Amino acid sequence: MGYSEAKLENLVSKRLDNFQGLNHFVARTTRQKEGIFKLRYDAYHGEGLIQGSGEASLSDWQDDESSSSIYGVTLHGSLVSTIRLSVISREHKNCVTYALFKDYLDPLLDCGERLIDGSRLAVRCNDSALRRRVVMYTLSLAAGLSSSVKADHGTMIARHNHAPFYERFGFKVVSGPFSYPEALTPLSLMMIDLPKRVAGCTPPGHVTDGDGQHLALRSA
Repeated sequence: MGYSEAKLENLVSKRLDNFQGLNHFVARTTRQKEGIFKLRYDAYHGEGLIQGSGEASLSDWQDDESSSSIYGVTLHGSLVSTIRLSVISREHKNCVTYALFKDYLDPLLDCGERLIDGSRLAVRCNDSALRRRVVMYTLSLAAGLSSSVKADHGTMIARHNHAPFYERFGFKVVSGPFSYPEALTPLSLMMIDLPKRVAGCTPPGHVTDGDGQHLALRSA
């Protein structure tokens, strides 16, 4: 699939001014994780992606995997989005995306390629213009960390009707649409080829060496 590095530049560098007020953290404490699980539920239920639940919380087994890290994004200190980043490789296959698309991904992994997978992307923001900024910032975490984990490709499962938005940044639908038991709308697997030069595209102070080391150590 064709990949334009300029699109990554646009994603993680040229929009830096639009990222003012946004920050991120790795969820390590129970309180941080519970806040993120509630945000996931509120976002997915509010958008009609999942059925309602009395628990008002959304988590799964992958949240506890050693090769995954949960990130929260804040706007002026308030939690507005989250994404779970996971490394998929020959050694690390405990991932929902791999379980669903094993036949498609195995040929890549057998060649020694590594993937950084973004899952459970959830945004709680009503303003459409601001929401776009928040989504771009959240996705740029994966782009900025990809060099630290030596990822060749990025993957994500997205709502099929949202695919055109992600295609603006170089993602391509490689499988789908498909149905998933807990999802009320069709989903698709999307992939992006990552250039070797990613760190140079990442704005200083946005994604730090410490962020990359955290995920790299968990997937070592």
